[in-house]
Amino acid sequence: MNRHRYLLLICLTGLFVILVGLIIWSKWLDSRFLLPPGTQATIVPKATAQPSLPPLRSNDPMRGSADAHALVLIEFADYSCQACHLLEPELMKAMSSTKRPVRLIWRDYVTNETPEGLLPATAARCANEQGKFWEMHDILLSASKMDVESLKLFAINIGLDLPSFSTCLTSKRYDNAIKEDTALAKNANIPSPPTLFLGGNALTGFLRFDELLPLIQTTPSS
Repeated sequence: MNRHRYLLLICLTGLFVILVGLIIWSKWLDSRFLLPPGTQATIVPKATAQPSLPPLRSNDPMRGSADAHALVLIEFADYSCQACHLLEPELMKAMSSTKRPVRLIWRDYVTNETPEGLLPATAARCANEQGKFWEMHDILLSASKMDVESLKLFAINIGLDLPSFSTCLTSKRYDNAIKEDTALAKNANIPSPPTLFLGGNALTGFLRFDELLPLIQTTPSS
């Protein structure tokens, strides 16, 4: 009898260990594959003030087709924003997967206006002085560390003149312009980065490739 109880106890203990293991494994999968709260794209409810598109400027960084009839996407984003990092490869894949001409315009929307928070956007603008905005942009949206030394290393990697870049980076000459662009976005009721204007619609948050591609395929050019 005692032996039977002993075997039953072993079986129950084994089942408990397996159950705990399954719970831990499930939570690990959630942390690995589920997006953080607030990163999913949403359309702003009609009851709230609707986002409007601030006037575009000839010096706004743009990439993609120069065709006059291209679909224009305008992205308001922040290099330090996690959802912006997640969106970037999905957006690039969608743009490269469509046969229609598409053009992407970047606008800074910096949520942390401290000197450290302004650094990545400053680095992109300093790289733009040497004709390599998008090369720096792409690195920044995949980087986990963006302090001064890291930014200088990125500059070397994309072939920038380092002394000129370093002087620009520490001069703070773009601080006011970056803050003004962020203020323009907020005054236009753009809730947070990333916000993507596509046609007349503003979508805020993360979008997957399979969500982006149909929108790019079917949205009329303005």
